[in-house]
Amino acid sequence: MQKQKLKKKCRLIFADDAAICAMTEEELQVILNTFFQVFKQFGLQMAIKKTEVLFQRPKSEPDIPDPVIVVDNNQLRVVEQYKYLGSLIKNNSSINTEISSRCQKAVGSFNKLYQRVWKKKHLKLKTKIQIYRTVVFPTLTYGCETWNWNAKQMRNMEGIQYRFLRTVCGKTWQDKVSYVELLKLTTADARNNNFDWANTSNKGVSITSVETFCRLARLRYAGHVARMAPSRIPKMMLFGEVNVGQRKSGRPLKSFREGLKNDLKAFELWTDYQQDKNLQTFTENRVEWRKKINKKSQKFQEDWEKNRIDKSNSKNQSKQQLITI
Repeated sequence: MQKQKLKKKCRLIFADDAAICAMTEEELQVILNTFFQVFKQFGLQMAIKKTEVLFQRPKSEPDIPDPVIVVDNNQLRVVEQYKYLGSLIKNNSSINTEISSRCQKAVGSFNKLYQRVWKKKHLKLKTKIQIYRTVVFPTLTYGCETWNWNAKQMRNMEGIQYRFLRTVCGKTWQDKVSYVELLKLTTADARNNNFDWANTSNKGVSITSVETFCRLARLRYAGHVARMAPSRIPKMMLFGEVNVGQRKSGRPLKSFREGLKNDLKAFELWTDYQQDKNLQTFTENRVEWRKKINKKSQKFQEDWEKNRIDKSNSKNQSKQQLITI
């Protein structure tokens, strides 16, 4: 009786969202067969219909056929993209689809709360901002720690947040409220003094630009990876170098390490980093690293708002000159 009960309990155990990486088709076939046999011994079942293969084809050999992976006499489907832990991963390592998906999901979650939250006049602005900061903004920036965005993608996300905040604050396009004014309005009213005792660096509910948040999150994640053990896969991927092959002439695609370099320059940390020339020693003290990047992010946000105001004023002056002429 005890053995029968144990078998029934084992059938309730399941593994979900497991990613397996391999360099060759033969290695992937061996790994999946091993997984399937081990699962079978423990009474588990592999969802063959949900298991997919994503093949990153090299640009130098675009005519390589898709791999043929068979598990339990069933051939796995080869796809160009799949969803893993809520993020879309493509075979060409592009994040265009992922950012578009993030924007669509953020719009969807925002619209679902329109009748219940944003439209209600009896709710305080502070409450609405806290809900936006808890529900909508994380949906828009989910996984931004590993993004390599470009200027066009960032402008799109900033524009989406501007429309969100304009609706939350009860404004319309006819009011002609700038993005910076909305940020100041929401930040001033959303301060939560209950967390002042913990840490004054980044506690409380505050809204910043999407660029500031993404740069801060990427630097925070880079410090976390740099402090990992050398045997961890994320650290090997960050500090690894390709020792074979030859790069074509021309500017290469923007890498994650180049994005970190831009973040350090934007937060005025590049000069300090050049003295160490080692990200591991530069971020080894977790508390000091967090305080440093949080302080620099506040300075970056202030400069970002000032530059946006200056650009807006220069455009208005040019328009007035054209009208007078």
